[in-house]
Amino acid sequence: MPSVEYSMTGTDKLRNALLHLLKATPERMAAQVHGMAEEAMTESKKRTPVDLGDLKRSGNVKPPVVTKDSISVRMGYGDTAVNYALFVHEDVNARHKVGRSHYLSSVIDELRPKFLIKLLVRMSAHYKDLG
Repeated sequence: MPSVEYSMTGTDKLRNALLHLLKATPERMAAQVHGMAEEAMTESKKRTPVDLGDLKRSGNVKPPVVTKDSISVRMGYGDTAVNYALFVHEDVNARHKVGRSHYLSSVIDELRPKFLIKLLVRMSAHYKDLG
């Protein structure tokens, strides 16, 4: 499956706070990142062109991969039954009755500027719940 990678950056203070939380609670942070990816996929599916629905149903979010200083989540559309996902995603000239081009990247582009803040808020809420 073709992939697109996005790198999200922020202020040094915010990044350092998140790196500290990552080292302290990697599983919890990974769950939050995965949850945000699932939410992005849900929004993306609202924008996905629909003919028979195979493309929309092929949208998926893989489990997070955690390293000592990063968390990554792979998400995308298409599989062996739906090998046209990239073509539909990139075809800005196509007119769809339902959906639009860039149905996944548009959601990621909207999330990117606020991703780190949203993650920090979610992690803070978790710690408040603990007492």
